Formats: sequence, C-alpha cells, structure tokens
Amino acid sequence: SSVKTLIAYADPKGGEDEIMVGDISGAFNLSDPYDDGIERFAIWQPTRGGPYRVFRMVSPLYGTDDAPMKWHNTFNAWITSEKMGYTQSQNDKSAYYNPRTIANHRVVKLVDDMAARGSPEANSVFKARCEQQYPIKGWHVLRADNPIKFCGTTYYKKYEGGATKYGISHQDDMRCFLDEYGFTGV
Repeated sequence: SSVKTLIAYADPKGGEDEIMVGDISGAFNLSDPYDDGIERFAIWQPTRGGPYRVFRMVSPLYGTDDAPMKWHNTFNAWITSEKMGYTQSQNDKSAYYNPRTIANHRVVKLVDDMAARGSPEANSVFKARCEQQYPIKGWHVLRADNPIKFCGTTYYKKYEGGATKYGISHQDDMRCFLDEYGFTGV
C-alpha cells in the first residue's frame, strides 16, 4: 500500500525523520465545484416519515459515485500547485514527493487521510500549509512511545542497536474483528 511504501522510504541522507498522520475534516465537501454545466440534485429526508427535500448540489456529497475522484482531483491540484511544489508519483497516484521546497518530504493520501514523512522542519511546514487550506482533525506524530493507528493498521517505531526501525501490526483490529464474531480466545 501507499503507507507501507512511505514507511519503507528512509531519508537518503541518513537524517532523523518523522512520520505524521492527519485527517482532513469533511474532505468531500471541500471538493472543487462542478464545472461541467450539468445540474445535480440530492434528495434528503431530514426526519423519518417527514417530507423530502431536494437540494441542488454544487459539489459532491459523501456517498455519491463521483465524490472520491472529485476530491482526489481537488487535492491533487492543490498539492501539485506551484505554491506547494509536490510531484505526483507515476506508480501510485495517491503518493507525492517534493523535490524542491521541502527536501525529502513525501506524502500519501488515502481518501481524506494523509501520512507525511520527512524532517521535523519539513513536516512542520507541510502541516502549516495544510491547515491554511483544509480543516484538519488532528496531527499525530509516530514516536517510539506513541504508535499511531492509520487506516486500520497500527504503525510503530522502535530503536534497536542504534538504528531506527519501523513496523506495522493488524493485531488490535484483528482481535476486535474476532471478538465481534465470537472467536474470543482464539
């Protein structure tokens, strides 16, 4: 996956880097407006059994077929803009790197979740720029004492023999799944 690739990429200069994750609040509602001239409508029933209401959609709503791609195109235009300076990966269209303004900085996006890897300074600049553009629910930095959950996986960091090692685990989510379906104690 994109995040596993991000974990695997270390700073080629051997510097100490960090991984942080953030969640863009209401991402689909932040998509660029439709510009194709086609009117779109949504039907909503605010209370069960009550009257239906019809709304003209200016941009996609969560759950509409085109919402993920419209959001991706909006985010892609922003992050690859001259101001941000990132380049989209040729192999993974949700992965970006910044060869110019933020040395060795990489970002991956999974719908409305982002993970970034780079120096603490580069992450700080990226975080500030993101918060100017989008409402972020919170940033979490991966540290040895602070594993992070991101898209169903726990990521951890540890130090062994003077080297930094990263790892992933699905144990917590698998345990919840097994418990939910009656496989407790397995």
